[in-house]
Amino acid sequence: MVVTVIAILALLILPLFQRQTEEARITAAEADIRSFAVAMQLANAHTEKYFTLSSLDNTDNFDAVTIDATLDVPVVTWNDALTAVERADLADSWAGPYTSFRNDITAAELEAFFPGTFFRGSATGATTPGDNGPINQQYDTGIGGANFSADRIPVDPWGNPYLFYGPDYYHLPSGAGGLVSETRYRNTLFVSFGPNGVPGDLTTFSPGDAAALMRESGIIGTGDDIFRIM
Repeated sequence: MVVTVIAILALLILPLFQRQTEEARITAAEADIRSFAVAMQLANAHTEKYFTLSSLDNTDNFDAVTIDATLDVPVVTWNDALTAVERADLADSWAGPYTSFRNDITAAELEAFFPGTFFRGSATGATTPGDNGPINQQYDTGIGGANFSADRIPVDPWGNPYLFYGPDYYHLPSGAGGLVSETRYRNTLFVSFGPNGVPGDLTTFSPGDAAALMRESGIIGTGDDIFRIM
């Protein structure tokens, strides 16, 4: 009888414990995203540029061929590669690191997690459909790529990479550029896939479904996604 009572109590308490654990993870993800938003605001205020999330903790791999490796500044913005002159100028205004990551993965782990179609141009240099992806962590220098092998990429409490969408995919001063399928945005977006680990309100997610990660898809930022617009 004692064993039965204990089993019944366990069945009653376990769901409550699981729910509290999940709520704690959601709270942690919200806190992470809030810290990323503050860090990005500071970086933008200092430099007038937006960067990949992995740049905010100063772990970029420096390209000693084009610039002094002692200059602790990013090699790429959210959407564009930086020239040696631009990095030298950036060194005067960059005041990072702007944040630290609670949990992160390596660039190699990120590549294993997401196929090339999720990147803005894949590691092989392909430009379609990778141009629509939100992740500018790749090697195609024609689309702002860089050697990011030393980067650490922040992940949410469920182990999925946080995503960052900058204000405009091709944020040229003239307003030109970008694919016809891309809608222009003036705000930034930070996203976690949330508890179910898939974009938006999808219940399943195919690794080859790059379109689901497009901001224009209407999927990102719905369902149990945790996000913040800045």
